[in-house]
Amino acid sequence: MAPARLRADTGSGEPIIHSTLLYILLAATISGVGSIFGAALLSLTVASRVVERMVSFSVGVLLATALL
Repeated sequence: MAPARLRADTGSGEPIIHSTLLYILLAATISGVGSIFGAALLSLTVASRVVERMVSFSVGVLLATALL
């Protein structure tokens, strides 16, 4: 059985796994920071106007699914 190919074709000698893992970790970090920033921004502006409607909607959906 042939060993798995871990080297990039560019001849740089950098394993493909390390660069892929780096990209995944970088994307996850950027997404996490962006999500936290977006949630904080929305909670300060939108939440005060929408909370009552969303609670009513959530209770209605919960009752509807419980009674199905």
